[in-house]
Amino acid sequence: ATEVDDRQVNLSRFALFFPEKRTFFLQDADIFEFGRIDENGRPFFSRRIGLGRLGEIVDIEGGGKISGRIGRFNIGMLSIRQDASLLADADNSTVARISANVLPESTLGFIVTEGSPQSLLDNSVVGTDFLYRNTRLPGGRVLEAEVWAQQSDTEGLRGDDMAYGFGVSSPNETGLRGGMRYTVFEERFNPGLGFVNRVGVRQLNAGLQYGHRPAAGYLRLILGGFNLQRVEYLDTGGLQQQRIRLRMLELESRSGDELELEHAFNDEVLRTPFEIFPGIVIPVGEYEFEETRLSVGTADQRQLFGEFAVQAGGFFGGDRQEIEAEIGWRTSGRFSGSFGYNVNEIDLPQGSFTSRLLSMRADIAFSSKLSWVNLIQ
Repeated sequence: ATEVDDRQVNLSRFALFFPEKRTFFLQDADIFEFGRIDENGRPFFSRRIGLGRLGEIVDIEGGGKISGRIGRFNIGMLSIRQDASLLADADNSTVARISANVLPESTLGFIVTEGSPQSLLDNSVVGTDFLYRNTRLPGGRVLEAEVWAQQSDTEGLRGDDMAYGFGVSSPNETGLRGGMRYTVFEERFNPGLGFVNRVGVRQLNAGLQYGHRPAAGYLRLILGGFNLQRVEYLDTGGLQQQRIRLRMLELESRSGDELELEHAFNDEVLRTPFEIFPGIVIPVGEYEFEETRLSVGTADQRQLFGEFAVQAGGFFGGDRQEIEAEIGWRTSGRFSGSFGYNVNEIDLPQGSFTSRLLSMRADIAFSSKLSWVNLIQ
């Protein structure tokens, strides 16, 4: 049994990422992870299975999975047969992933996928990744790094079908922490069983923060820093998107309550018009705008918990205001409920619109083996 997806309001020109919720695919899902890729460029994304090209539900006729760990090896194999859809024939979707624990805390892995449930074209992907981790540095510091490469093979397409990247980070909770990641997605890179929402680009992500942990008092952690995301077109080297986020102040109490204040500088370059709302089209051009966000939230383990955030600033030559609020109630270990509200007010030279999203949750646990999950949006 699987609950419905959490609705998302998409105010960008790129496809949104919806996480997997089906238990069959979630079991041992970490074995199939590749290169620490969060979203764009994942070679395997199980949400592709069971959906057609237009987002319609497609029957799964059957399938199987073998996953687990043998000694220092992590092995995952999965094959699913999906019924025909409006734009694709019935076909098998198969993925094989193996990684080995090397060095004291590192892994070396390979992945192969075959199938494209949302296309009539044959498709396969091969990839390799190496993840390095060292937690034995002086002062309890941590160093992590990764390097990976993929190549897709799509019927009728040749060349410019690779993706690769590398990164290094020091994810320490206190003191200086940060890192950088550089990735390239060539124009014809097409993981038929994966997730990709932009190709023909190179992307740089970098960040630096400083955290302080008070020895006593109400606060557990004080943090500040910045993050940079810059995306450029491969063909011209011109800018597609850039976001500089100043994490001006982040506070966390010893009980888990949080407060965050940040300010962002955005650059967006549109090569083609972008319809953000029916009848409202943002024209080709370069847009620069800033926005500020303030959020406060209580720890989830409280009997009464919640979160509130407000964001205001520019948006593609106009203005945007967003308010998010959520309040929850946990009476015992058997029942919890929450109510959430999100509103975006967009005012552009081409027109104005407002989006509102309302959600209510109620989770009831009758026993350790039986629960009832309710979500209304």
